[in-house]
Amino acid sequence: MNGNMKRSILLSALGVLLALSFAGTVQADSNGDEARLQTAHKEIDNATSSGSQQARAEALAKQFQVPPSTVEELRDKRKGWGEVTIELAMAQQLNKTDPKSYPTFADALKRIDTLRAEHKGWGEIAKEQGFKLGPVISDVKQARQDLGETERGEHGTLERPERPERPERHGRP
Repeated sequence: MNGNMKRSILLSALGVLLALSFAGTVQADSNGDEARLQTAHKEIDNATSSGSQQARAEALAKQFQVPPSTVEELRDKRKGWGEVTIELAMAQQLNKTDPKSYPTFADALKRIDTLRAEHKGWGEIAKEQGFKLGPVISDVKQARQDLGETERGEHGTLERPERPERPERHGRP
C-alpha cells in the first residue's frame, strides 16, 4: 500500500470512530433528559400530595393554556400530577413542532396519550415525533414552580417574626 491509501484508510477509520462517539453522546443526552423528567415527575407528585385538586388543575390549565377540564380528564385516567404535567408539556411541544399533523393542542395531546398507552418512554416519544426534551423539561420545571406557589398560597406562608431593635450602647459613640 502506498502512503496516500494508508492515510485514506486511517482518515476513514477516524471518521467512523468520531461518528460512533457522537451517536453515543446523543444517546447519553437523551437518557439524561429522560432522567431529569422522571425526577421532575417524582418531585411534582411529592409536592402536590395535599391541597386542592381544583387549584392545581387551574394552575396547570393556565400554564398550558387549556381548559381545566382537560387537566381533570387526564387526572380521571388515574395519572399523577407529574405524569399529567409532562404529558401536557409534551403535547404543547408536539403542537409547536408539527402544527400540520397536530393543528390543535387536543390532537397533540391525544397522540401523546396514545404513545404512552403503548408504554413508550418520554425520550422515545420525543425522538419519534421529531422534537427534543429540553423545552419540555423547561416547561415542566416552570409548572412545578407554579404548582409549588399554588400549594404555598393555599396553606399560607409563614411570616417571619420581626427582629427586636438593638439596644443602644451607652458610652460608645
